[in-house]
Amino acid sequence: MPSTELPDTEWSQPAPSTDVDLAGLDGPPSSFAAPFPRPVTDWRPLEELNVEPVTAPPPAQRPLRLSSVPPSMPLSEPRPSRVEQRRRQGRLFGALGLALIVVSALGLWLFPRTGALVIRLRTNRGAPAGRAEIFVDGTKHCDTDPCVVRGLPAGDRTVKVILPGNREPQTTTAHVDGGDERTLWIDVPASR
Repeated sequence: MPSTELPDTEWSQPAPSTDVDLAGLDGPPSSFAAPFPRPVTDWRPLEELNVEPVTAPPPAQRPLRLSSVPPSMPLSEPRPSRVEQRRRQGRLFGALGLALIVVSALGLWLFPRTGALVIRLRTNRGAPAGRAEIFVDGTKHCDTDPCVVRGLPAGDRTVKVILPGNREPQTTTAHVDGGDERTLWIDVPASR
């Protein structure tokens, strides 16, 4: 079996004693002197201690610059506040609403709305007339009762009704409103 003893090396030697006799020393050697002056514990005015007061260096005379923004890059505009944003939105919606009103008015003025006329015939006995030629403003539109005429411009229209077997036409005037359907009852003599 091999031996477990360690050979004589510096690791195997006991460590030297670290006890130092400090009784003969008066203070730290000069090589250990602090690089800063000792703090002043005397609170007399500085003039009496012959010490000059320490002042802060004067501020730099050049303008301040943001270090993260290069000088060639312009600063962006500050973001508007919520009040300014709402004010702008209100103006925008107001302008859009006004434009919509103007376009609607122009549309109604340029493209007038037309109306419709429903022509109903009744005899003096209250029965429907049945067959009749119906003219509106000189144009024939229907041969039977009731007659619905759409697309008439707004205004007064002349309606003429000719019954079969009757020589005299019935003529009347009706007012047509744009976008409205009006019913016109015309009394005619009973057919023979």
